[in-house]
Amino acid sequence: SYGENNVLSSFSLDIRRGDTVAVTGKNGAGKSTLMRIIAGIDDEHTGEKKTGTGVRIGYYRQDFEDELRGTRSIYDEVAAHVETSLIPSLRGYLGAFLFHGDDIYKPLDVLSGGEKSRVQLVKLLLQPTNLLILDEPTNHLDMMSKEILLEALSSYTGTMVFVSHDLAFIRELADRILWFSPSGPRLFEGDYDYFAWKISHLDESDDAPRRPARSPESGSTQKHLHEDRKRRRNSLKRLQEEEHRIMEKLEAAESRIEEIQHLLTLPEHYRDGEAMKRLKDELDAARQESSRLSSSWHEVTDAIEHTRLHLEELC
Repeated sequence: SYGENNVLSSFSLDIRRGDTVAVTGKNGAGKSTLMRIIAGIDDEHTGEKKTGTGVRIGYYRQDFEDELRGTRSIYDEVAAHVETSLIPSLRGYLGAFLFHGDDIYKPLDVLSGGEKSRVQLVKLLLQPTNLLILDEPTNHLDMMSKEILLEALSSYTGTMVFVSHDLAFIRELADRILWFSPSGPRLFEGDYDYFAWKISHLDESDDAPRRPARSPESGSTQKHLHEDRKRRRNSLKRLQEEEHRIMEKLEAAESRIEEIQHLLTLPEHYRDGEAMKRLKDELDAARQESSRLSSSWHEVTDAIEHTRLHLEELC
């Protein structure tokens, strides 16, 4: 809580060494707040956070760009934030994040959003951390940069908690899913495919809450309950079909974003002002569509959960 504003309540989470926890849910549900709390950036709240002995936290936040301004070069910026022993290998690390040749001497002020993201990520990954807190790390990254980041994080041996709406990213990395559902955060002990299956079959699972036996009902009441269950099952089926349609569109939008980001890196485009403007307009539109579809997906999954809860009450 922050004064009168309650963000999280009746919530407890244990993050164990070696976990990779993906945090997902609707915007505004409290995901970034939780990341700030875990990272130790935000302590103006009630509740308690306990950090294990020897935990060294690295935190990637969404609003990092204000840190990367000025005439300092990429090389100097990264060198200022890593251990001295890594300096001789710094060119290699920067090259792995697509900063080749004289690119490493670009001043921070002229970098694109994607380039700044890569600078911030390489700084973070070269620090001696054993707990990474990443809030939307794939925002602004093109397809190749995402693949490089994914490869780096896949080989990371520490603990990781990250917020993302990138389904491919979540599928590849996460072994636990923390979902900010309408009824509050819920932890799923499995990867994304398990999570997607679980929220589609909660009413059939062993984890469904046990309900007391109903008292005998009259014939008319039984008929009414049967019809109500039938309506809600039909509604659930329609919602699941809508979820599938949205997922297909969302994956297509994400693919288009990656395609445009790749086109923006080609010399024939970034040397053509009109082509660059057209591609950037298309990129903005694709990102807006992806954001809209992501919000729609969360709304549908919330509706699916509500419908299942009603079904459980009727059974």
